Amino acid sequence: MKKYILLFAFLVFNNLAFAQSDSVFVWENYLPQSEVDSIVVLSTDTLEILDNDDFVFNPPKKRLSKKKKSKLISQKWLEFQEYKERRNDLIMSYEFDLNNYQEYVSHYEKQYSIIDSGEIKRFTSLFFETNCEEYEQVMCLPIFREIVIFFKDGNPFFAMKICFGCNKIATTSPRDLECFKSSDAFENVIKEWERRGWLKKRKKKFGRY
Repeated sequence: MKKYILLFAFLVFNNLAFAQSDSVFVWENYLPQSEVDSIVVLSTDTLEILDNDDFVFNPPKKRLSKKKKSKLISQKWLEFQEYKERRNDLIMSYEFDLNNYQEYVSHYEKQYSIIDSGEIKRFTSLFFETNCEEYEQVMCLPIFREIVIFFKDGNPFFAMKICFGCNKIATTSPRDLECFKSSDAFENVIKEWERRGWLKKRKKKFGRY
């Protein structure tokens, strides 16, 4: 009987150890520094969440019948709804399409490149200091004003979306994770943005960018 109890305890311990190791996010597994040869940082000071009040209809100069005008307004309204949904998804969604990263480039008005190997190592190491966990529901609606895209041989292979207001990061790793649980590590990332002058025109709200 004692033998079976010891065997049971051994199996339980190993299962717990495996589950714990599987839950730990290791940056190097998804973002190996040696493979990064360039970094593109996208940033925006102007993008805001759109709502229906932002819809504006500018009627054409030529006079239209009520029927034609109504039809035109309906068409423009549908176009606006599609644009609003897509635009809001760009800055609010935790997901990021690496194959379609150029769409983000067209919306984020600021773009910076890092190609020096020493700078790449320094910049990437900032994120290695942070911890990641499974997503939690929090009372903070993220607006991802910063996007960091890592390239290898000219092709994007990893990206992260950062919200300084909510202390959150979303990555393109296959797991749904939130990072920057350490406020000190997050502050170091903000300081790096400030050092590089990327937040000069950004106004703080409630003490956060």
